[in-house]
Amino acid sequence: MAQARKSTNVPRVRKSIADRREVILEVASKLFSSRGFTDVTISDVIKEAGGSYATIYREFGDKEGLFRAVLERHMGRVIESWPTLQAGQDFESTAECLREFAVAYLKSVLDPLSGGFHHILVREIHEFSSPQSSGYAAGDDRVVQHLATFFEKADKEGFFNISNPVWAAEGFLGMVRGEYLFRLDIGFDLHEFTEELTAYANFVVSLFLRGVEHKV
Repeated sequence: MAQARKSTNVPRVRKSIADRREVILEVASKLFSSRGFTDVTISDVIKEAGGSYATIYREFGDKEGLFRAVLERHMGRVIESWPTLQAGQDFESTAECLREFAVAYLKSVLDPLSGGFHHILVREIHEFSSPQSSGYAAGDDRVVQHLATFFEKADKEGFFNISNPVWAAEGFLGMVRGEYLFRLDIGFDLHEFTEELTAYANFVVSLFLRGVEHKV
């Protein structure tokens, strides 16, 4: 009997730890995105999220580790929110899938939360022990690989002609971000550009498709 009670308590303890981690990440996400990396301390996070220094250091190592976990969590949620990328039955349906992705990607780049993290990576990267420790590379690599996998499949299906899917993904993402990311960097209010996002994304996709010269 005692053994049975012990086994039923274990999942509750694990769930409590997972819940505590989620609360910490949610609070840290809000603080980092609104105040930046430098102006947020571990004490600030504990004050709002509860817990202790021991919990933070055990789960994340230090403040850089906490920010990296916040960024990776955010990127995971963003990627999950995008429409499914998969080659269709023909070139046009595959191209339409890419158009839908481009619109969703551009909107996520200009989202206020994403914008807050982007400002940190641009303006405070010197505060990190290295660019890699900021988590930027891991987040960016996930997006590139996500798109590169799609390009590779589209090439194998004969819809696109892409010899290097990773380069194609990096180039495409750069085209989509375009001037919008620069405007974000210098402080533009990007809400005024919302109505043109779909038209711009479709225009970029059209240019890109001409370059990959789908196979017939």
